[in-house]
Amino acid sequence: MSISGYIITGLVVAIVAILGVGATYLNYERRKYERKLTEQAKEAAENEKRKADIITEAERDKSEVRTGDHAHDLHTMADKLHEYANAGK
Repeated sequence: MSISGYIITGLVVAIVAILGVGATYLNYERRKYERKLTEQAKEAAENEKRKADIITEAERDKSEVRTGDHAHDLHTMADKLHEYANAGK
């Protein structure tokens, strides 16, 4: 093989190596982006579940407070406010 053959072979190997490294990097970035999207979707689902739990608890609290007995209702509301103020402690 002549010198020009070695040069051409070297250039082809270099191009293939550059394309291989580029493809590997692009695949890494794609997977990183997909992981980020999956994480965001999981977080959104957790937030929706938390929101649904809060709404359910609020509805339960609302039904406890609306009994018609005003003294009991005010006492219950005061207890709830005290509980919220102390963060459930």
